[in-house]
Amino acid sequence: MPSISEHSKKRFIATHLNRIIEIAVLSVCLIALHWSVILNLVKNWDPYDFPGFVVPLASIYLIWRKRPYLRKARRSPAIWGLFVIIAGGLLLFLGNAASVLLIGHISFVVTIIGLVLYIFGWEYLRILRFPLFFLFLMIPIPPIFLEPVNHRLQIIGAYFGALILSMFNVPVVLEANTLHLPKISIVVTEACTGLRYLFSTLMIAVLIAYMTQMKRSAKILYLMVALLIAVVTNILRVASAGAMANFISAKLVSGFYHKLHGWIMFLFDYGGLIGVAFLFSRIFRRTADPLVIAGDDEHEV
Repeated sequence: MPSISEHSKKRFIATHLNRIIEIAVLSVCLIALHWSVILNLVKNWDPYDFPGFVVPLASIYLIWRKRPYLRKARRSPAIWGLFVIIAGGLLLFLGNAASVLLIGHISFVVTIIGLVLYIFGWEYLRILRFPLFFLFLMIPIPPIFLEPVNHRLQIIGAYFGALILSMFNVPVVLEANTLHLPKISIVVTEACTGLRYLFSTLMIAVLIAYMTQMKRSAKILYLMVALLIAVVTNILRVASAGAMANFISAKLVSGFYHKLHGWIMFLFDYGGLIGVAFLFSRIFRRTADPLVIAGDDEHEV
């Protein structure tokens, strides 16, 4: 006759197996329904659009870090999750009907959040709230919403880039968003306004602020400084491109060298983020160890 422990073991295995099958079936349905949305989402991620690739990977990593809290959490499926799933489905229908990709992208994340709430309940959602809502940052913003910002960043990048060059006695004439140098004219186009720096910097900054032991007010200040770093980085990119064209060769501002220069400035941008984060964690730290990962604290926002 089977012992009580054997019955408990079989029941434990059966329960977890049913849960895995349930999650697998719902995940397949989610992917199938949003397949075209997912393909379009990935299509809109280019090598410079760093957040697109990093956000889901970072989210999965953060969920993995939450395992100790998830083991202790009580699974209590919430009917409200079903309403969130329905809302996600309606957004998907509206997005397809109106051919608005942004709505479809939002519906994908909303449906994921609804599934977590419906299958696991409020306690799981509370523990996983940051990794799940962080997924919204992987959604590309439509160009129509960026045109006003793009134009201002073009003017700012060109103006301050020319100002820095003139400080180093580089002959430069500024005309709107064009820098006229002796050997070449550099145009700060929409692709070079620094929006890529801005979005990738914001994504990395949000992640660092979450994982670093700072006071909440310091985190808000850190995000504001991070945006400033992105703008300054783009200005320095424009100025350094003009300096290289003037002192070395005009070939350095086009083709492979232009892309390489952009990646180097990305590294400079991220280095600035890490440096400021380390400084803030020392000045505004919440614990004795400024680099303890706050994301492992289930009470952390």
